[in-house]
Amino acid sequence: MELEKKYIDLITKKFPAVSFTNTTLITKGWDNDVVLLDNNYVFRFPKRENSKNRFPAEVKLLKYLATDSPLPIPAYNLISTEPAFGGYTIIDGKEMEPGLVKELDRNTQELIAKQLGDFLAFLHSTPLTVAHDAGFQEEPDGYWWGEKRTSERYERLQKLVFPNLTQKEVIWTTHQFETYLDLDFSFKRTVTHSDIKSDHIFFKDNKISGIIDFAEVEIGDPALDFAGIWSYGEEFLIKVLNYYNHTKTDDYLQRSQFPNLVRNLGNMLKIAEGRTLPQTYETFYKKQRNIIDSGASI
Repeated sequence: MELEKKYIDLITKKFPAVSFTNTTLITKGWDNDVVLLDNNYVFRFPKRENSKNRFPAEVKLLKYLATDSPLPIPAYNLISTEPAFGGYTIIDGKEMEPGLVKELDRNTQELIAKQLGDFLAFLHSTPLTVAHDAGFQEEPDGYWWGEKRTSERYERLQKLVFPNLTQKEVIWTTHQFETYLDLDFSFKRTVTHSDIKSDHIFFKDNKISGIIDFAEVEIGDPALDFAGIWSYGEEFLIKVLNYYNHTKTDDYLQRSQFPNLVRNLGNMLKIAEGRTLPQTYETFYKKQRNIIDSGASI
C-alpha cells in the first residue's frame, strides 16, 4: 500500500534504531493516520494542516500531564518536527465499547466511572498558563461548541439544510439549538480533551488502561468532555459525574448532550458547503432522522 510505505519510509529514515517486523495502517481518524509496529509502538501522522500545526503543542501538553495523570496517556519519545509526526509505546487494551460496559458487574462499572471522573477532574484542573505555554490559545471566535460559533452554524443550517428537512425535523432542530443557545455560557473554561469516546478509552483487566488521541485539545467547555460518555447510557454518565470532583453547573447534562444530538446536522452542513467527508449527506441525514425519531432532546 503506497500510503503505508510512505509512512514506514519516514519512520525508518527519522528513527533508524527502531526495529519491527509487522506493520498495521489505520486511516479511520479524521485528524491522523496511525501506524502500529509489531503491536508495540504507535506512530501518529497528522493529515490535515491544522493537525500538523497543533502536534507540537499536543506533545508538550501530554508531557506535562503525564507527571500526575491518574490514567496512562500517550508518552511520545520519538518525535519528528519536519514532517510532524511521532511515536510512543502502545497503551495496551481494547476499545471500551458501550456493549462491553453494559456487561460489566456493578462494582466494575463503579470503578471505571471513578477512573473517568478522576481523570476528567484532573484534566480540567490544568492551569491555563500551562496550555498557553504549550501553544494552545483561546480562539478569537470561541471554541467549536461555544455560543458564537454555534449561533453562526445554526444560521447556516437554516439557510442550507432546513429547506431539505421535514417540518417535524425543523421544529426538533430549532428546539435543540435555541435551548442550547439560551443556556448560560459564563462558566469557567478549561483545558478539554474534546474527543473522549469509546475508541479513545482503552480497557484491560476490568479497568480503564489509558486515554489516547489528544489531537482535539482546546480551551473550552468542560461539560463537552462528557458528550462521548452518553454512548454508555445516562445512568453510567451520572456515575462518572458523581466522581467528577470539579466545578459543575446545573446544565452540565444539557451542554454535554447537545453535540451528540446535532453532530450529523453539522456534517450535513459541511457537505452542503462543499466539503468532502468520509460519509455521504444521505448517510448523515439517515442517522439524524434516527435520533429525532428516538425522541432524544436536551
